[in-house]
Amino acid sequence: MLESGGNHLMFEQLKRKPEEGQKVSVELAFDRSDPVTVEIPVKSATYSPKTGH
Repeated sequence: MLESGGNHLMFEQLKRKPEEGQKVSVELAFDRSDPVTVEIPVKSATYSPKTGH
């Protein structure tokens, strides 16, 4: 599971900018298992979790 302070995803060069508060559906593809679809909450560009990242 992707958690604050752990592994994370960054998206660059998106065709449209998601709005803060939206949830975006993303399909994650893996070499050795079936794809998984997850809903990711959109945080503000200035979001700063307490993990220091």
